Amino acid sequence: MNLARILETSTEVELPPVLKKSPPRLHPNLVVREHEEHDGKIYLAVIPGGKPPHFFRLNEVQWAVCQLFNGERTPAEVSEAAARQLGVRI
Repeated sequence: MNLARILETSTEVELPPVLKKSPPRLHPNLVVREHEEHDGKIYLAVIPGGKPPHFFRLNEVQWAVCQLFNGERTPAEVSEAAARQLGVRI
């Protein structure tokens, strides 16, 4: 019996979910708060419900780039938009 048949017949093995081939976007439950620190503005982001929770600290440019990932642009289009709108090459 080959491995493919074993995986098909086994009830104990969970196959990983298939990822969609859609453009990347921010997590729909992402919570972001603006915070002023001594060296400038930062954005604190968290995806609630994660085990463990996923926390992110972003500067203004990083947050602006993140917002370009809207689920409609491909990574190449995001790179072009970042260069055009923000003057950042990624």
